[in-house]
Amino acid sequence: MNDMIFIGSSIFEGWSQPRLPSFEIYNFAVGGTTTGYWLENIKSNIKPGVHNYAFYCGSNDLNAVILPDKIIENTNKIFNLIKTTNSRIQIAYFSIMKAPQKSDKFEIIDYINSNIKSKIRGNDIFIDLNSIIDTNPKWYQDDELHLNELTYTEIENKFGAVLSQWAA
Repeated sequence: MNDMIFIGSSIFEGWSQPRLPSFEIYNFAVGGTTTGYWLENIKSNIKPGVHNYAFYCGSNDLNAVILPDKIIENTNKIFNLIKTTNSRIQIAYFSIMKAPQKSDKFEIIDYINSNIKSKIRGNDIFIDLNSIIDTNPKWYQDDELHLNELTYTEIENKFGAVLSQWAA
């Protein structure tokens, strides 16, 4: 069995019981956090011996009116900080979602996601949540941002095998 650490904001925090085959999950996500928070706190969430990290963050940065290029810069710095602890570490970046609450920011979200995707190297992977989740209310809680159990199950079904193969 492989270990994986989840780091990020409420989208990961709300994924309380990930059903991902082959993984023991350590969920260190904290709701409301920004990339700036993780830039300052990432080192305390790195666990020796764990080589697989999943990262979802940036949505709250948009609410805090942090510039897109700063979000990209922070994310890249976070990845570098994680990887400096062990050369075998690999990161699965989960794209910022185009949730209905963010409908006025879809172009910015595309810009951030495409820039981060273009910088994925080595064994890191880009998980495009927007390839399965759209703005349909069926995916979201009433706040039109946070995911419901149906959505987490869909993510597990779509990306579970991809993540298992990636971590093997």
